[in-house]
Amino acid sequence: MNDQDYEYQNDGPFDSSQVEINDSFIDFGSILVPKSIPDMAVRVEVEESSGRLVAVSLEVENSLLQISAFSAPKTMPIWDEVADQLFESLTGQGAQAERAENTFGTSILATMPASDEPPMPARQLKFFGSDGPRWFLRGILSGQALHDEATAVVLDNVFRQIVVNRGDEALPPRELLTLVMPAGNVAPPRSV
Repeated sequence: MNDQDYEYQNDGPFDSSQVEINDSFIDFGSILVPKSIPDMAVRVEVEESSGRLVAVSLEVENSLLQISAFSAPKTMPIWDEVADQLFESLTGQGAQAERAENTFGTSILATMPASDEPPMPARQLKFFGSDGPRWFLRGILSGQALHDEATAVVLDNVFRQIVVNRGDEALPPRELLTLVMPAGNVAPPRSV
């Protein structure tokens, strides 16, 4: 398969080559979030050991959507393969998981077990992704959108509005794309 054989989704998430990048986005480097999403709170997730930014989290409609962008090969989409490996990893960690289809393709619904260290109650998560040219975007959803169809549609639309700026750097497949703090403040979300 080559680039001409695979058609990436045209209804979002988008590649930076498909949109005009301007000040209507919050620019995290590889991920751009539209400012136009109503009642949205934004924060970044930081890897404790390195201090590196690893995800952007958006709170909308009592739901939390965590977004990370990764490099992918030029020649083919890889989200389905990543989802299979994620499924095996989740079940190997004791989570109850099931595969499902959503508007983006393969998704995984998982119930993560409670833990004592650090103290954390059992929680439900939905993992899903979208392939783009030389990248894939992974979403992890929690909160109301897992149980309410109308809210789920709103969060799907939020995910569709994300823009990925892959850049030209040669990277191995599945490498986390670089995130940077945008200028100004990013509001922390309320607990979901």
